[in-house]
Order: sequence, then structure tokens, then C-alpha cells
Amino acid sequence: MLLDVRQAVRQRGTIFHFTHDEQIPPQEIFGDTVTFSNPVRFEGTFMMVEDVLQLKGILSTEVHARCANCLKEVNQPLRVEFSENVHRSDVKAEPDPFNDESTIPFDGYYAELAHLALTLAILALPIRFLCDESCEGDYQMQVEDAAEDEVDDSDHPFAALKQLLLKDQEV
Repeated sequence: MLLDVRQAVRQRGTIFHFTHDEQIPPQEIFGDTVTFSNPVRFEGTFMMVEDVLQLKGILSTEVHARCANCLKEVNQPLRVEFSENVHRSDVKAEPDPFNDESTIPFDGYYAELAHLALTLAILALPIRFLCDESCEGDYQMQVEDAAEDEVDDSDHPFAALKQLLLKDQEV
């Protein structure tokens, strides 16, 4: 979807408030699928300064993923503050050697914010999702179960050493 910035182009230096919705498709991140509640919402202000559209505000959505430990469904709210400069692509500008920020181009009276929404959302995600900070997952239960199981290892090649160890402890 495109953000209509016609007012800012006509009235440079004036701040305008906006609300804009974008769609982010499911993303594959480190082998896990992460989905976002649609629509992802931008709320903030924009202002045209020379040939640069300045966007400031908050991106908000809800993220759906699986817990890294127990694989339960995890739903987390996501709020990201942003301040971005969007440059007109129809105006040739000299590259600024002191500013290595990547810029978002726009044509005419509309700015495409889909890539910005995806970038902001992905960069704000945690490295791994947990359903609870104290979640130990299924692994801890498997370790405890394995410790409780008594295994007859008399056929094991080191069974004789185990018997020597037990005799030494009895003394």
C-alpha cells in the first residue's frame, strides 16, 4: 500500500499526522516461521524538507511464533519507534559521504512503506522466542526421565569397571 504524501509535497515544512497499514507476509527466520498480525500499523508524522520526506512514529503489530524450548505458540506485541528519511527518486541528489544510511525512495505523491515495515519488524524481533522466561522446555523432562530409567548395562564393555567402582565405595 502507498502512503499519500501529497499534502507534505505541497506544503513543505508543515507536519502532518498519519496512520497507515501494511501487510507483512510470513517470514522464515532461522528455520522457524514468524507471522505478523495484519495489518501492521504505522502511526506518526511526516514532513517534507526540501526533497526529503521525514517520517517519525511507531510501528505496531503482534508477532506469532513458537517457543524455542517447548514449541508452544507465542504471541508477543511489537512496538518499534522509527525516524526515517525518504528521498524523492525523481530528483538527482549527490550522495552524502558522511551519511551511510540506506534511504527509501519515493515517486510523485506516494511513498511505498512495505519494505520499511518489514525491515523495522525483523530488526526488532528477539533472537529466540520463549513462552516464559523460566521455560526449560521438553528437554529438561527428557533428561530427568533418562536419569530415572535403570538400564541393565551388564553387556556393556566397561561393566567390570563399574563393579570395581562400586566395591571401592563400599569399603
